[in-house]
Amino acid sequence: MKVQPLREVKGMSIVEILVSFFILVIIAVAILPSLVFGYKQVYDSGKKSAVVYSVQEEIEKEIVLTSDGTATIEIQFGTAIFSVKGSIIEKEEVYDAQGNKTKAKVFVPKK
Repeated sequence: MKVQPLREVKGMSIVEILVSFFILVIIAVAILPSLVFGYKQVYDSGKKSAVVYSVQEEIEKEIVLTSDGTATIEIQFGTAIFSVKGSIIEKEEVYDAQGNKTKAKVFVPKK
């Protein structure tokens, strides 16, 4: 094995390194916004799911307490119409700073 003098060994110049670094920066700048947007969507979805669960729990608690039949709905099957007495429970809760709300409306038939 021959030892080559240092002057004959070819390597990367500083210009080649800077160009490759610049290309990597351009790729990172193109990809970074989509990663940040994806993270924001996952975070917002988690907050919304927590609020939906909270509203659902509130409605379930109120279903146990509510027994009055102040509302009536009519259901039609072909030519037959059925009237059902019960109560309507409605809850809503804000889940972000923009004021977006989760709203649930449930009809509970009279027991």
